[in-house]
Amino acid sequence: MASNSYGRFKDALKDIEELEGFAKVKQTGRGRRWHHSSLYKAGIVLTVAAWEAYVENVLKEAFTILEPHISAADKPMFRLREAELANLVKKLNTPNKENVLKLVEAALNVKIESSWEWNVTSRRWSGTDVSKRLNGWLLVRHQIAHGGIIGTSLPRELGIDDGKILLKHMRGCKDTLTHIVDATDRALANHLVRSYGVPHAW
Repeated sequence: MASNSYGRFKDALKDIEELEGFAKVKQTGRGRRWHHSSLYKAGIVLTVAAWEAYVENVLKEAFTILEPHISAADKPMFRLREAELANLVKKLNTPNKENVLKLVEAALNVKIESSWEWNVTSRRWSGTDVSKRLNGWLLVRHQIAHGGIIGTSLPRELGIDDGKILLKHMRGCKDTLTHIVDATDRALANHLVRSYGVPHAW
């Protein structure tokens, strides 16, 4: 079973799926339709925003689930950690993978990067490989939002050439972040059950 935060993330992706459908209509006929890149850029920005919201929401959701299982003696410390989480989330100005992983570890005392391992097509991506892809897409989003030159300092695996954002890039961003959300949701659920004695997380 998935978290409520996961459900909200999937709902947010419906906007990107609508862009995909629109792009398919626009790509009928001959020629390479990369000139619709404004649509694909918007899709990447929306996908990253949905992922950022998921990270914040799922940590708050985890604390809500934990609260009934905290003893009276431990309640003051729990409240302190809850307040610290709120402050850390507010300070998450740069949601790169390093900061997100530190936030999750600080909040719930768990390392989740290894859970991001991904078997896709003919290649097996380690958690570290997926982290690099995540940072790549976050950099693309930053370059789009701030009018930078797309393609500067990006991982080769993203396949972005000549600064052109194509439909495959929007899909690649969506697929990568969806995988990370799937893996994170499972990892946090397992951690809450094993480490905190919660009967079921979500």
